[in-house]
Amino acid sequence: MPRARAGDVLPVTIKQKNPGWLEDLQKKYKSNKQLAIGYPIGTTGTSTKYPDGTPVLLVAAANNFGAPSRGVPARDFMDQGAVRALEKTGPITAALIPKVNAGDMTLEQLLDTLGPVAVAEFQQTIVDFDDPANSDATIKAKGSSNPLVDTSLMNQTLTHIVRSK
Repeated sequence: MPRARAGDVLPVTIKQKNPGWLEDLQKKYKSNKQLAIGYPIGTTGTSTKYPDGTPVLLVAAANNFGAPSRGVPARDFMDQGAVRALEKTGPITAALIPKVNAGDMTLEQLLDTLGPVAVAEFQQTIVDFDDPANSDATIKAKGSSNPLVDTSLMNQTLTHIVRSK
């Protein structure tokens, strides 16, 4: 048989062992599902109220974004909680992706697995939060220097849901 030279056209046959695998993989990740953390619509986070009737969601928003007319400085615990949650869930996601690829777990199941881990990080952020500090009057009134913990209802109400985008 003569040797092939540059420019020669050689007959080639390609046999795929798993035709359509890329399309199948893309379908597994093509989802309109997302993981929502905090006080998402459709959870008790949007309806829970303090004994005086104030919605927990309103208190969380006022603390996170600030309420200057009420003397409440912004305390961006949601952004900080998100950073912590991503750091904690990243390795878990990396470990579970092969299960999704293999079809042993759906993307929705993966997100639901990450939810409690992310919520715990947000809750710990609330507990650890200390800047800006409470005023002396607030510390005296509530008996604590932790700016985001009074009754712990805001922390306990924080939750997750896997929902459509």
